[in-house]
Amino acid sequence: MLSVQKQQENCSSVQHYKRSGTADFMRVMATLHRERRDTLAKACAEWDKRQVGNEPIGNALFSKKYKFTACPIYKSGSSTFLRSILEMEGVNQTPMQFNGLMAEGRKRRIAALPTAEKKQEIWDQYLNVILVRSPFERFVSAYTDKLVPTGRGYTYVFKPLSKNFRNQFISIRANVSERTAKEEHATFEDFVNHLIRNQDGSRDHHWRSYEAWCSACNHGYDVIMKMETLSDDVRYVAELLGISPEHRNWFFPSSKPATDIHKTERFFKTVPKNLSLALYEMSKRDFDMFGYPKPNWLW
Repeated sequence: MLSVQKQQENCSSVQHYKRSGTADFMRVMATLHRERRDTLAKACAEWDKRQVGNEPIGNALFSKKYKFTACPIYKSGSSTFLRSILEMEGVNQTPMQFNGLMAEGRKRRIAALPTAEKKQEIWDQYLNVILVRSPFERFVSAYTDKLVPTGRGYTYVFKPLSKNFRNQFISIRANVSERTAKEEHATFEDFVNHLIRNQDGSRDHHWRSYEAWCSACNHGYDVIMKMETLSDDVRYVAELLGISPEHRNWFFPSSKPATDIHKTERFFKTVPKNLSLALYEMSKRDFDMFGYPKPNWLW
């Protein structure tokens, strides 16, 4: 993990971006990310009675060219991290199908390194990055992408899963009239019922917790990017690492904030409040670690 001093040294050495105000921007962002690390440290002390660790995590992708790692989280930029790192490492992705991309990605995970010493060396010397979003927004994103017919991810894998959730929970829907609905996919209420009845280990990758994926208290991260501030965070990381214009086109090229708090609230308003509160309590560690407050509409 790079020290704050080392990050500041990297900031001063970056020559790629010549825009006015860059130095001020980098100072502001360094302060913001220090505050995010402090928030994580406080949550780790409260939840685990420990300091943030510095163990390498096998799941993390790494780029030798730019010397950074990224712990990929489904529904929070994992595909973009994978594709951008493969491009940075000179992998031709044009002819690849999904399975080919995954295979190439596995070669560039910390777990693929040959020794424990090498894994720790990479973790100590590289900039370690994670990208998160509000946990409830991530659940809504997963539902709308994977579990409804209009979603791009509503494929042969997730269509039967959605139907299974529907069949499991249709009889306990709060609105009695919806218990005889003819649609064959899960409602958002069905999805929430599934989440609160299943711990991380039995959940699909797309809705497992941040703790299950990246265990921030064990591993620690130098930069905690957020979807809510994605444009600024992408610029900050790109300048820290000196990412070239060519590779910058792959590194979150459309980096506007990919969030919609009103959409999230609309979906949760269709769910009985006791279920939403139960899901919040199950997800509270993720909220606390990354500084997300309890939604106002849950009070």
